[in-house]
Amino acid sequence: MSMNASEMEFYETYADRCMNGSGASCVCACPFNLDIPLFIDKLKIHSYTGAYNIYQESVVFPEIVSQICPAPCKAHCVFGDAPIQLPILERTCVANIKDKGPSFYNMPARTTHIAIVGAGLSGLTCALKLRMKNYKVTVFEKSDRIGGNLWNLLDSAIFIEDIETQFEYFPYDLRLNTEITDLDSLAEFDAVYIATGSDGLGFGLVEDMNRKSYGSTRPGFFLGGRLIGGGDMDAIEHGKIASFSIELYLQIKKMDGVDTTYHVDHCQFPPPKAAAKGSEAAVEPADGELYDRDEVEAEAGRCLKCDCSACYDRCELMQSIRQYPTKMVKDAVVSMFPVPELEGKRISTRIIGTCLQCGACKDFCPTDIDLEKFFSDFRHMMAEEGSFPPPFHNFFVQDYLFTETDDVRVVRPAPNGEKGKYAFFPGCQLGGVVPEAVLKTYGLLLEKMPDTSYMAACCGVPAHWAGKGELFQEHLKRLREDWASLGEPTLILACVTCQKTFEAFLPEISTVSLYTLLADYSFPDALAGAGERVAVFDPCASRRWEESQKSVRDLAQMAGYELEELENSGPEAVCCGYGGHAHIAKNGYTDRITAKRIGESDLPYLAYCANCKESFVEQGKACKHILEVLFGLDTQQEAVKKSDRRQNRRQLKADMLETFWGEKDLAVFSPYDSLIIDEALSEKMNKSYIVADEIYKAIQSVEESGRVIYNPDTGVRIAHIRIGDMTYWSKYSKRDEGVYELHSAYSHRLNIEE
Repeated sequence: MSMNASEMEFYETYADRCMNGSGASCVCACPFNLDIPLFIDKLKIHSYTGAYNIYQESVVFPEIVSQICPAPCKAHCVFGDAPIQLPILERTCVANIKDKGPSFYNMPARTTHIAIVGAGLSGLTCALKLRMKNYKVTVFEKSDRIGGNLWNLLDSAIFIEDIETQFEYFPYDLRLNTEITDLDSLAEFDAVYIATGSDGLGFGLVEDMNRKSYGSTRPGFFLGGRLIGGGDMDAIEHGKIASFSIELYLQIKKMDGVDTTYHVDHCQFPPPKAAAKGSEAAVEPADGELYDRDEVEAEAGRCLKCDCSACYDRCELMQSIRQYPTKMVKDAVVSMFPVPELEGKRISTRIIGTCLQCGACKDFCPTDIDLEKFFSDFRHMMAEEGSFPPPFHNFFVQDYLFTETDDVRVVRPAPNGEKGKYAFFPGCQLGGVVPEAVLKTYGLLLEKMPDTSYMAACCGVPAHWAGKGELFQEHLKRLREDWASLGEPTLILACVTCQKTFEAFLPEISTVSLYTLLADYSFPDALAGAGERVAVFDPCASRRWEESQKSVRDLAQMAGYELEELENSGPEAVCCGYGGHAHIAKNGYTDRITAKRIGESDLPYLAYCANCKESFVEQGKACKHILEVLFGLDTQQEAVKKSDRRQNRRQLKADMLETFWGEKDLAVFSPYDSLIIDEALSEKMNKSYIVADEIYKAIQSVEESGRVIYNPDTGVRIAHIRIGDMTYWSKYSKRDEGVYELHSAYSHRLNIEE
């Protein structure tokens, strides 16, 4: 697919650094274009001969290179501060080979004769490569010894032996103590390679030479090595490239040609992050020099063999659709800039709506590709143009808006009237799932810090996940104003998703984890773990909050539990399946993710995210919220229905105001006062993301207006109402005045024009 400028800019914004499908960045950085993943693969299975053959073919002089290569590959390893220890692997490979000689090719003898000026690394490399193809080669060296700069780097016994070994089957005419000062003296040769070293003669040809073919402006004359700049490893590669250029010149008399198979423009990839991500520390050899068999296997096993799959390996969405970032973003380009053949049809909307917004892609990507932001930005673009399907997010947006109503929202200074250093911000879901925990927590905070304010609101992330940019910005403005009205306190956050949201969008607001504070308190009412083994489930947002993760574990042990770590915990934490409004976008997808998380351990879980707890309990997994444990709350192990979550939040506000501010006899609205709903229908509504509030509003609307559709024979009445982007319907019967029995309920996105 070719892309225009706008499409390319969109693509590059999100996926230009993705290494998948592009080859390894370490190979790109290697002067020899060594196939490092294949070399390491051979070592991993202890195929030293196979690894050596690959290495020898690329570096020409394996013993020398393994001793002096500065390993530019390490600076481009995706593991950053813990790069693969390729130099040690190379030296170990060479040390484990007995027959280090070259392969012998029985090539027909050539009549052409090439002169090499300089017997350093570059000149000898070019000579060896040409001799392997049976060209006649004469090497001129002004000194009385070969090796050039190697005498400053290595024991001569090492490099002389390696040079002699590699030339074992390829003798050449060596003329020591022979300085070339006039190129005309080489007129008898068919081609000349000048590699006289950093202080050698360039004969006026260096400035205008071709830096790809190493050809000069004088036909048949080529230059390379330290003479034209670069280090010793570059000198070897110059010699290799020059040998191919010379051969091409001898065949067709072209000076600017080069076999591009052997020429690599140095690394085009950005440098990796400073710290390793998803990698253990490098293996250090026990003897300080070379790896033993187990150490080779361990260090080679760390290599990703980039084609990088760091994000794919941790993202259920990529795995489910079998796509990597580059393909996903290209599909989005097609969606954003439709081609005529598709008549503007979007081909990736459901994929866009299925992202859990957990951030694992960026947190584990060695080059920081942020697909969470890509999916979020794309949702916002689609929502702005009205093409992001409302059913994907309508329930969550309406639930967020409910949290922001006066029925639920509370922003109050401490009961003593003071605006202190802290304000408790429990988030929107904890009060719906475990309302008693909010009461108990605030009571404890007041006991320790009597001037702690209270701010019951939503961080706004549901609006952000839904692509509702304007709504989200309005919400952030309101949060800032409410925070300022309390004296700009540090917010005590009970939800790590709130922590992530505040850090990203409200960095001016100071926050602290509730669990970090609680770790310094005692809890005499805590349910005694009595040595029971449990696993702490870290929510995906907690990857960035190591202190919160540790504090929860300290609290769990304080309560008497023995802990067992899940495979995906701590910095490896993954989503429970709740995030990003993915439930509706792809039916069954989030349930499978939750089931996968449950399958990681047979132990009961301790959670510190209300949504994680509910996701697990809904599928029958024993799971408690850490606050239930600490405050001795013997809550039922049943999932709280979505309608009940709303009602719990209403009641929580009344209970908070009465308990801490002394406001009594507050009326608490409940749709259940007017609706009779049997358990089967209640469960069906819950699975369909229909809450009692919407059904009550529909019935109330038609009953008050008198525009009721009903069957006089059965008494069954029909009501509908448009709320947000969805229309809600109900069939019901009137029982007593103001009391209705619900028979069925459903919703759809169609709007009824009236």
